Amino acid sequence: MKVCQIYVGHRRTFWHTEKNHKYSLLPISYVHHRNERSSSFVYHTFDTHPYQSRVDGNTNVQNVLNSWHNRYVAFATAPEDYDVYVLMRYDIEISDTIDFTKFSYDDNTIYIPSGNDHAWGVNDQLVFGNREVLKKYVSIHTNHLSMFHGDDDKLYPWFHNESYCTRNLSKQGVTIHRIEASTQIVYDVDDLPDEHKENPGLIKVKRYHERF
Repeated sequence: MKVCQIYVGHRRTFWHTEKNHKYSLLPISYVHHRNERSSSFVYHTFDTHPYQSRVDGNTNVQNVLNSWHNRYVAFATAPEDYDVYVLMRYDIEISDTIDFTKFSYDDNTIYIPSGNDHAWGVNDQLVFGNREVLKKYVSIHTNHLSMFHGDDDKLYPWFHNESYCTRNLSKQGVTIHRIEASTQIVYDVDDLPDEHKENPGLIKVKRYHERF
């Protein structure tokens, strides 16, 4: 089995999480990167946006649109001849080993870790499946406007990354399977606002030092 691992987003605490990924994700045949060091990494900037009228309190519209665009491009520029594709953040820890050979794959089944669900959606920190189903996942980049104006918008009143990604999969008939492993973002304590630095629920690290 050939597995393509696609990293997308800011590297942030990758200096700490990379070792966890190497031990947790098996087997990996090829690694594809798209981050702030990429020449075509996109940052949408604007003063106002129509989506802001329905944004949920924990969402930044610019960050969400940047995320969707960069995931789309990261997937589109990855090689095409792999059996499984893993699309993931750099700055997460994975709780258990994910052996990709233990799962079955088809064009309408996607796998997502358990937990960390928000705003009527499911965890978007790591997803995997075959190439066709990952195409459907990243198509949120082209479908979000139609969902914002869609007839069923009352069921999903808030503009949020996870709710829109989940809704997009549902509209395309994709089944989401939750796996036993979970993920959690790892924060650099120096980048956290003061009010979050003492939060015991966050994984916090400091470069060249032990985890807090």
